[in-house]
Amino acid sequence: MTDTATAVFRINGTLQGPVVDILGQFLPELKALPRDQAYDRTLDDLDLLTRCFQIFRRERPRFRYVLVDERRRPVAEDNVPLSCGRTLAEVIAMVVRTAAKRYFRRKLSPGAARAETLAAEAAPQPAKSASRSPADELYDAIKAYLLHEWQVPLVPAYSEMNPALVRRIGAKILDCREPESLARLIADPDSPVANDNPSAGPATQPTTFAAPFVSPFAPTARAPA
Repeated sequence: MTDTATAVFRINGTLQGPVVDILGQFLPELKALPRDQAYDRTLDDLDLLTRCFQIFRRERPRFRYVLVDERRRPVAEDNVPLSCGRTLAEVIAMVVRTAAKRYFRRKLSPGAARAETLAAEAAPQPAKSASRSPADELYDAIKAYLLHEWQVPLVPAYSEMNPALVRRIGAKILDCREPESLARLIADPDSPVANDNPSAGPATQPTTFAAPFVSPFAPTARAPA
């Protein structure tokens, strides 16, 4: 298996095991879901996903045995590589992108297949194709800016944008943490944007890696040979 496939396998195992167990202690509705459907259902429920992120941030010490590096030492920072080889920031971006892509497909391309496989996510996407759905076109335009858990509640608003508008706005989309400021930016894309959270500093992207984006919530990967 490639390094990317191995990393995704390890991420899947952690999310589908100890992470859902810990979150289930605080979210009865998550605990009540069939184990093999928990992540799939969470990704299709933006409100539940938002609450999962909130619980994670509030109860982060409870995840101390999950957030470790390759030497099993605790990792306290979002941009330090975990034992899977990816940083927490990268894993969060993967989750946000997967949830957004599913929402776009449900709203803009309801006929598109809902399930995503590792192969489909890992395959290089054509630069332009007549068969590309509106949802996929929007996702391709915005995915570089889907980075943070606070963006999950904004996904419905993002779905109202078109790819050309996203490209015109660019990174300014990351300065809008509230629906109201995002609506103002959409109405006047060329206007300056006041950062909704100045203390957070300028918006930045997590360290990128050469391998194509692979959803950590694809069906459970097989163990590397």
